[in-house]
Amino acid sequence: MRYDVVIIGGGPGGYDCALDLAAGGKKVALVEKSGLGGTCLQRGCVPTKTLLHEAAKGIKDAAALNSRKSAVTAQQEKGIAGLLKRAKVDVFEDRARLLAGPQVALENGESLDAERVILAVGAKPRRLPIPGADLPGVVTSDEMLVVDDQIPARLVIIGGGVIGVEMAALYRTLGTEVTVLEALPQLLNNMDKEIGRSLAAQFKQMGIKAVTGAGVQAIEAADGALAVTYEAKGKSETIPADKVLMAAGRQPATDDLFAEDYRPDMDRGFVLVDEGYASSLANVYAIGDVIGGIQLAHKASADGRALAARLLGEEARPVDHIPACVYTQPEIATLGLDEGQAKEAGYSPVVGKAVMGGNAKTVIDELPRSFIKLVFNKEDGVLLGAQLYCGRASDLVTACAFALRAGLTAKDIATTVLPHPSYGEAFIDAARAALANMKGR
Repeated sequence: MRYDVVIIGGGPGGYDCALDLAAGGKKVALVEKSGLGGTCLQRGCVPTKTLLHEAAKGIKDAAALNSRKSAVTAQQEKGIAGLLKRAKVDVFEDRARLLAGPQVALENGESLDAERVILAVGAKPRRLPIPGADLPGVVTSDEMLVVDDQIPARLVIIGGGVIGVEMAALYRTLGTEVTVLEALPQLLNNMDKEIGRSLAAQFKQMGIKAVTGAGVQAIEAADGALAVTYEAKGKSETIPADKVLMAAGRQPATDDLFAEDYRPDMDRGFVLVDEGYASSLANVYAIGDVIGGIQLAHKASADGRALAARLLGEEARPVDHIPACVYTQPEIATLGLDEGQAKEAGYSPVVGKAVMGGNAKTVIDELPRSFIKLVFNKEDGVLLGAQLYCGRASDLVTACAFALRAGLTAKDIATTVLPHPSYGEAFIDAARAALANMKGR
């Protein structure tokens, strides 16, 4: 069968791209081997947040947790399927392999000819080459999102990035004794340093042990369980665990995707693309996690929409200012540049900070110490970035995204009227603090 575009991968990047191309009059096929919605819906964002939500309500029954998670996923997947059906996108539930042509071969023997092929296959959990990493009980986030009937009493998490800290918060809420081992100097090491310190302090209050600068040396079977040996500050220590979670990043899901004689240029498995998402193979494009960089569902969606616009001959704005969120309690969200990054980029940054201890909504909701930081350029007052460690941060950062794209200044934000009581009114406090800092007060 001949298509204008065949998309391999039914995650956010793939299905959003398909919908836009179909709306533009293209005949589109979408191939997905393991459930529409991709990692985000099936094995990532949505299941994790559902379990965090249910656990926060005090639900600890494994069957109830798994049932609710499955119901949310099924509802969302049904919605995506409905959108694709109404758009007349042909969906194939199968494994795909890219052949010269370009042509897409399905595992069932069917072949799809295409004018263009888009690779949106995403990424998968990465297992570190640690001795004992293949032992029973050493799992990735995929397995951890199915709550066992017997919730582990002791969990060691290798990796203190977004996946690691969210899983730590989830399983501690379920009553598990949790230890997080992070090789880098702080939790969430790619975010603002104060966020990492604040989260570490919050974890300590929750009873989560977080060890940074920890190099894991081995995992061994011991007394019917597991033992993890690591080194930190020149000392070696071994801790017991019923389960060990590998949460040390993700790698491109390109296994068996390409014919031996038909491969694009790649770097460590990631498909290399130009500014228009074109690979080194003629008429083959790639978007989302498989091209590396920021690996987030909404970034993949933005890639998909931008590529669809280009293929339809429309103007496509650059995909930039990508928010990143962590669904701990309080939530974390970052956008744009922090103070250090702004300096490295050549700006003269001024930071305005609002500590949420006096914010009425924070007090009402009984949240721990939290804050909002806004970074502005001193010369023109324009917003450069935001770092939020507060209630509803994942919602609040949307306002920052609009402000950043619109080029709003500290004065614009400081003179905006916002509701009281609300978390958002702290933006005014942060902007006013930045204005005072600009004046040297």
